[in-house]
Amino acid sequence: MKFPGVLLDGSREKEVVPELDAACLDGGQLRVMPAAFYARYRRNDLAVWCLRRGFYCLPTHELAEWLSATIGADSAIEIGAGHGALHLAGVPATDSYQQEDLLMRELYAGLGQATVPYGKHVEKLTALQAVDKYQPTVVLGCWVTHRYTKEAGGNAWGIDEGKLLRKPSVRRYIFVGHERVHEHKPILRIPHSTHRMAFLYSRATDARDVVWIWEHPEG
Repeated sequence: MKFPGVLLDGSREKEVVPELDAACLDGGQLRVMPAAFYARYRRNDLAVWCLRRGFYCLPTHELAEWLSATIGADSAIEIGAGHGALHLAGVPATDSYQQEDLLMRELYAGLGQATVPYGKHVEKLTALQAVDKYQPTVVLGCWVTHRYTKEAGGNAWGIDEGKLLRKPSVRRYIFVGHERVHEHKPILRIPHSTHRMAFLYSRATDARDVVWIWEHPEG
């Protein structure tokens, strides 16, 4: 089974996918789970499930609590929220819904991958539109892809994260991702802090999940 840049072992797919569906889905929408639940599974098996269900970041109770504490009383939004499972209190979830585009759906079907099952509460806005609308102090993004450049790759429909950081209201950008998958983000050249925690899980096949935080110099 081919995964972007990785060959997956699909030998347990018929066992693992229904098992994870039963435990982690509510009407097709992803639940927030304890980190200890995902720790029971091989990373390969989680990746196979995510590939079949269109999941990227696997939110845990511990991640949600850490993000809430980190955001504190600041105004915040989530961009590229996809399934919107984090559902942090007081944090609007937004997404461009790019994977609903017919060409994108055909592309993903050709790759044997599911597209994102967008949450019903996720507001259809691009990242920059969402910032303009809500004027947040904090922007949260989980596994969002940067705008394509020849040097850094990315996605033609991706987010111009440099422009996002320059928005007047934004004082902090919190990105939940993976050191290997997202190593070419152009904004990694800008000073930021790195946080590695055992409760981070995703579709990546190795445990290099990470949180990067950019702080505005005047923040």
